[in-house]
Amino acid sequence: MKKKALFLLCVAAAASVLSAGEILTVDTPEKFLVLAGTKLSCSNGEFTAAESGVLYGKKYLPIDTAKSYQLSGEFKATSDGAAGDYIRFGLVPSTEWSQIGSINVNIVPGTVTELAADCKETDKVIKLKDASKWKGNSLSVVAFDVDSGDKMRDLPNFNTSKTGVEKLEQKDGVWLLTLKQPCGRNYPAGTAVREHCASWSLIYAGSSKLELKPEWQKIDVVIEPGEVAQASVNRWWQGTKKTSFNIEIVGKGVVFRNLELKEVTK
Repeated sequence: MKKKALFLLCVAAAASVLSAGEILTVDTPEKFLVLAGTKLSCSNGEFTAAESGVLYGKKYLPIDTAKSYQLSGEFKATSDGAAGDYIRFGLVPSTEWSQIGSINVNIVPGTVTELAADCKETDKVIKLKDASKWKGNSLSVVAFDVDSGDKMRDLPNFNTSKTGVEKLEQKDGVWLLTLKQPCGRNYPAGTAVREHCASWSLIYAGSSKLELKPEWQKIDVVIEPGEVAQASVNRWWQGTKKTSFNIEIVGKGVVFRNLELKEVTK
């Protein structure tokens, strides 16, 4: 997973970016990054992705989150598709240089506190001044050096620990947060921190689960203006500057055509 995340970060940084106002489309298989076991082909404008896998568009569209965008595409099962085959169709939220993960923006409200002691990258036990509102579960992470104000200017925050908490307890006037892995960060006592949590991996605005059928199904949705401090499936994650297509395929594969993302005036 670490190698995959690093690879996608590098792809996001190096990907070609369209000019503002252009329409994002895909016309050849070479314009997709293909992960897992799927094989991608195209004939007469129709793409066929055989078997399960994940597709990332290589071209990115600059995003002004104060505007509305329309995402559309058409999908159907392959000829040997089976009941239960489905896709997720959405967008990859990215800053100008890196993909944004759910843990970078998915805050747990009311959890800003401070380190009660220095934190070293090898530490698994983090001492916090007040973790009374922390959830402390398998999806939790610690975000370091956060903006303690209401505007959360630190988001997306890439200064996070590894995912997962084993235990949270109050002892001797401080809260002890035991991580599943060493936190990987060095920060002094007094540093502002916040609890974040893992969630949806991408913005599945098109569909978080579209059951495939033999006939074409059209997806046509509008992403409303604004940014949110959460891993939403239908809103821009805070800090999004550019985006590209994503299709996650489960089952025998999918046939698709007419992918498009464009700015719209409402």
